[in-house]
Amino acid sequence: MTKNDIPYGYVIDNRIREKFHQGFARSDLSVTHFIIHGTGGGNTAESNIKWMLNGGLLPNGRTREAQYKKGQALFQLIADRDGKIIELINPHNWVYHSSTGRYDIHTIGIELTNPDRNNGGHYTEKQYQAVACTYLWLSDIFLNMTNIQGHGAIKQEKTGKYKECPGKGFDWIKFNSILIDNGAQTKYEKKSEKIVLI
Repeated sequence: MTKNDIPYGYVIDNRIREKFHQGFARSDLSVTHFIIHGTGGGNTAESNIKWMLNGGLLPNGRTREAQYKKGQALFQLIADRDGKIIELINPHNWVYHSSTGRYDIHTIGIELTNPDRNNGGHYTEKQYQAVACTYLWLSDIFLNMTNIQGHGAIKQEKTGKYKECPGKGFDWIKFNSILIDNGAQTKYEKKSEKIVLI
């Protein structure tokens, strides 16, 4: 893997952006954070995308469709269990995804398929490799994107409220090691679930 490698199986899926929202325009230089999420259910990326296309039915019977149409609860990328990366929203645009409000203008969000509803399941080796490759590739485009952080941690940092996402099953030390093995110089901050490129 090199910094310029396009991630394995990277495909663009236009269904979400055509049905709900294209994302909001921003400057590439405004992007500082790469945010990692866990889907909290769904066995494949396709099953998660279909759930979203059907309106994102929630346990209480409500749906997320109105949010989606406002550019909320969306994300740019999803990593399948086999490591394929699917682009749902163009990363040059921003959407609300990390529960931090307009701070999301500075973020790119990637969901990792996790079949466990509470993100308690482990992630696959192929997901770790693909997400690292995706980050390195995008960091050559978004030159100020030097922070990698979990959804729960950035939510806590910006709002004081924590969410278990991407969950205890995400191995930050392993992910950081993959970045280092591929030439990145990093500093891992365990308490804030953050990796900073130095």
